[in-house]
Amino acid sequence: MSGVHHDRTIARRKALQILYQAELTGTGPAQVLADGEFIDELGIPCQFTARLVTTLPERSAEIDALIASASANWSIDRIALVDRCILRLATHEMLYIDEVPISVSVNEAVELARIFGGEDDSPRFINGVLGSIARTLAAALASDPVSVLVPDSASTLASDLVPAPMSDPVSVTIVCNDKECEAESLSKENR
Repeated sequence: MSGVHHDRTIARRKALQILYQAELTGTGPAQVLADGEFIDELGIPCQFTARLVTTLPERSAEIDALIASASANWSIDRIALVDRCILRLATHEMLYIDEVPISVSVNEAVELARIFGGEDDSPRFINGVLGSIARTLAAALASDPVSVLVPDSASTLASDLVPAPMSDPVSVTIVCNDKECEAESLSKENR
């Protein structure tokens, strides 16, 4: 496992613990982080952890709307608390953390669900919801690549996206922060 990959895996685990603690106490994640009111089994949270937990709350309404639209027959409140935190964390990362490929966000979330998931089928549920969101993002990228994944200047909000049905693989080129990025292909094999 590479150093950056391993460090970010630990950072996501810490972020999940902080988000979970914030939900239990009714405190904002930034406050939980600042107060040090979290399990520190993995050491002091790094910058990536802080970035995830401090930027997620300001985007929670659109993240929750996207999760709700992708989780057929499940309201956001019916999803187990830990699963909801995992979904929020991964969806936030998929939408706003440019340097992390969508497939990595999904895989890391499924691994978190295997370790901490609220139900036996949590990994499968997490994978299904995030797969739907990934397909939605791919479809939106195909129709309007610039507005979907340019953080803080997006004209398409996540709440405006509707889960796309599975179709042929999609591969598009997008512009992120004045650099060219390649969006990954999504196919039936990636579900």
